[in-house]
Amino acid sequence: MDFNKYEIPKEYTDKFKVTERDKRQFKKFWNDELILLNKMNNLSKDDIEIIHKSIISIFWIAKGINKEKFTPSKYKKNIYSD
Repeated sequence: MDFNKYEIPKEYTDKFKVTERDKRQFKKFWNDELILLNKMNNLSKDDIEIIHKSIISIFWIAKGINKEKFTPSKYKKNIYSD
């Protein structure tokens, strides 16, 4: 799976603004995961695809939880999409 083909889940984009920082953090995370998964020779392509989709989903869920939890109250209005 290629980094350029990923899609940010609609559940995330409906609720939160996607910032350049979000994209940058995902790209770094994604590249690290691709390196790790490509080292695993005993997984089929289907298994790797399932793992990729799960990892992407979990990353964006965690990102949303962290935005809500750790953003100071005075900036909360800026994290949600319009």
